[in-house]
Amino acid sequence: MLYRILQGDKEMAVRILVTLFAALSIAALCALPAAYASDVNGVGVEQIHADLPEIRVYYREADPPAVAGDFEVSLDRGAFDGIAPQTETGFEPDGCMYVFLVDVSTSVSSRQMSAIKRALRDFYTASVRRERDLFVLIPFGNRVYDAAEDGRGFLGGGESESEALAAIDLLNRSDGQTAFYDAIHRARAMATGFVGSPERKVIVALSDGDDDPKDKDVGKHYSYDDILGEASIGYGEAGIPIYALGLETEAVKDIERFRSISEASKGVFYKSVSEADLAERFAALTASLTRVRMMRLRSDELSADSAGYALRIRFGGADLLSPPVEIKPSVPDVRPPAVVGDIEPLPDIGGIRVHFDEALDAAGAERAENYVVKDSGGDSVPVQGVQYALENGGSRSDILFERNPYSGVYTLHLSGLTDASKNPLDAAPISFDYEGEALGFKYLRTVFVDFWWVVLIIALAAAAAVILRISYGILKKRKGLVQIEGKIGFGDMVEYKHVFETPETKKLCLIVTDMRGDAQKTELNVHKSAFVGRAKSNNLSFDDESMSRQHFVIEAEGDAFFITDLQTTNGTFLNGVRINEKRRLAYNDVITAGHEKFVFKA
Repeated sequence: MLYRILQGDKEMAVRILVTLFAALSIAALCALPAAYASDVNGVGVEQIHADLPEIRVYYREADPPAVAGDFEVSLDRGAFDGIAPQTETGFEPDGCMYVFLVDVSTSVSSRQMSAIKRALRDFYTASVRRERDLFVLIPFGNRVYDAAEDGRGFLGGGESESEALAAIDLLNRSDGQTAFYDAIHRARAMATGFVGSPERKVIVALSDGDDDPKDKDVGKHYSYDDILGEASIGYGEAGIPIYALGLETEAVKDIERFRSISEASKGVFYKSVSEADLAERFAALTASLTRVRMMRLRSDELSADSAGYALRIRFGGADLLSPPVEIKPSVPDVRPPAVVGDIEPLPDIGGIRVHFDEALDAAGAERAENYVVKDSGGDSVPVQGVQYALENGGSRSDILFERNPYSGVYTLHLSGLTDASKNPLDAAPISFDYEGEALGFKYLRTVFVDFWWVVLIIALAAAAAVILRISYGILKKRKGLVQIEGKIGFGDMVEYKHVFETPETKKLCLIVTDMRGDAQKTELNVHKSAFVGRAKSNNLSFDDESMSRQHFVIEAEGDAFFITDLQTTNGTFLNGVRINEKRRLAYNDVITAGHEKFVFKA
């Protein structure tokens, strides 16, 4: 039949062919992720940094990987003034600053938000190299939530894995409006102003692209033209690509402006057309994001005064840079080395906080052996760990001791610390006062720790003497022991039948939910006290790094149970409130320690 139509009716034949072609095209589009980029044969330039005589080009890698000979590179000032630099490709970036923007407005569905949170957790655990990369998370809705006190899941970079995953879990759709363009501007400002961050920086935006700030008439709000202009500035510190996942929602169907901003910034744009395909599109986006390599261009003809050259890169016969990019050399760091500011004692957690006037090289700043604290006698205070973080205009290191030091004067000795430009810090010792435990406890602890065996012998001898004295008094009062019908009894009770009882051991019942979410009923026979913590010697122990070796104790006193926190770093919480003193437990009280939850049922 189709043959006869084609033979006899040419107009019908044309219609059928057009229809078939359209159907095949739609099927092909549906089978592929909705991606938009200006790449050539899978290769696209993301960022360029000049530190003459070297130029570093970050580019999205092709499959199979490209080699130096696949690129045509030149630096031109005119038709007769060109440089062909030495080209090396395929280098892995030293690190990356990922700035994630997450839309928390109600135009994003609950299922989309759940999928976004799962995708962010997977990306963080699988792709973020915590010794090299920075992971920043900025939620936005009615406004941009760019501070931790907002409680919306903000991360400023440098947090631990547990802190990062906890912040991701806090993301939740809540706001009616969306300050989208303000969020992009804030992300760019944070990335460019972050001292000591990796050279490569990217913004990853997850939103429907709608811009509708709540307080439209209050303060400065950025427009589409503002953000498009910022995105199109160029390369170097100003050129930050925006990798985007456009969420097509019921509220907003047109997200073309979002795509335009992403393309102008030399990023990649993916569109999620349904809740079901969000995970697939995010995986494709992160594949592009992590497939970036670095190209090194070098020529002895380049120097610090070589600005004005136009960089041209061609791949597969097509221009990767259109128009060519003018090279602007990076400004060297001429600031003096970083210096130590205040030293702030933290007796509540057993440590000190050291402030610096600028960012340090994180690799050295996070090494505990680079910080030595000595007392007035020259003995070192054991350091348990160091937590390094950036703060406004500088940085800080929290030095945590294995146990809280005694009150007195101490000195801090620094070694192996450098600023972001690898300039070493002043190594002169710094004195500071610390108010911890009273010095008298030191001698008591010495007696009980170093001479415990002497104390034990004395205690056993004293206990034996007390027991003998009490036993003698009891026997004397009760007229000694007698044997009647093969049974031993007191002499004054031979004519009566008696039952001897010992103090009962209390039974403690807890419903325990561990960090994996598994819950089970646990019963303990408590004689005076039951200890809970990370150490195997406890009555209950958990393999949880956020718990102390001995975290809290439950004591039986009469008919009641009491809980006490054992001066832990992360604290013990009763019904959501951190406890600092002994508290009586009531039925169904909820105890939280580390990642574990305990419901009191005794």
